[in-house]
Amino acid sequence: MEFLNIEEIKKINTEHQNEYIEHILKGEGKISLISGAPKSGKSTLALNFAKCIASGTPFLGFKTRESSVLYISLDSEADTISQKINAMNVKSDLKLYFVTDVYIQLGNDDGLALNEDVPTLLEVLQEAMDKIKELKVVVIDMFDNIRTISQYNEYSNEKLRSDLDFVKGIAKNLDLHILLLNHDRKQGASNAYNVSIGGTKLVGLLNGSFIHLSRTCLGDKVAKIEIGGRNVEEQVLNVYFDSKTCKFEKIPDEEYEDIDPDIAKVRNFIQIRKEFSGTMSALCAQVGLSISEISLGKKIKSNSELLRNEGIKCEKVSGRTNGRYYSLTLIDENLKDQK
Repeated sequence: MEFLNIEEIKKINTEHQNEYIEHILKGEGKISLISGAPKSGKSTLALNFAKCIASGTPFLGFKTRESSVLYISLDSEADTISQKINAMNVKSDLKLYFVTDVYIQLGNDDGLALNEDVPTLLEVLQEAMDKIKELKVVVIDMFDNIRTISQYNEYSNEKLRSDLDFVKGIAKNLDLHILLLNHDRKQGASNAYNVSIGGTKLVGLLNGSFIHLSRTCLGDKVAKIEIGGRNVEEQVLNVYFDSKTCKFEKIPDEEYEDIDPDIAKVRNFIQIRKEFSGTMSALCAQVGLSISEISLGKKIKSNSELLRNEGIKCEKVSGRTNGRYYSLTLIDENLKDQK
């Protein structure tokens, strides 16, 4: 047994916490988890993570440590992944690799006969380590797809602990950071730590980060990313999700002050996209608002001075008889306070 003094235990925190995404994913031999409702954008968020790590480029303003990434897609078919990475404009020379359209078993169920035709997670990752240089991060989409789950053990805490401990063992032995994807419970919960299938039990078993992605409704362009976990600073990121480019962009921190939430969303949309020209109906659809075009037109008119002070010029398009047809433009930062 090794006994560590204060200096030795301090060094562990500084020397062995390699951050693949600053303040979010860090530490070889760790497992982290992204949770969210079906179709909320979990896979797209994970692909954004993977792209930024593989290229060593910032993610939502956070620095990344460049390394090879393996994305194991057990939920989305190859054509879906292809469509997303093309939309993201992922370069061909990126150190990002994929496994798709396969079955993989976790391989820890001693009481069950393993299917010899289906590789275990350890076998897949060992082969990946041999073929992929500098592999440090693995994404598994979805976690439940590699587990042996029946109606008798689906909600078993003992089963959950066994499966997560097994994945943690693989991560530690291979010096990998493994990012798992998981669904939220259908009934939901007010606390992000309790919303994922497995609840606080699952989060407590992680030795890395817990990342929860949520959108108010289908089609909403504004999303929220909540981050916590062991040795990870708790934080909430308000982001804009562009479904056409499959990209997440951070909304300014002052996003949710005491102003009309619909106007705040319009402001954030223009600050990111720079301009918009069209009907209020089109603006509602693009921003993801549930109000009518007439209501939005009235709100924009009554908040025109606020938008101006936020650097957004709002004008009716000349030649149009419909008063709800507008042009919104992000003006020069130095001019935004001028009348």
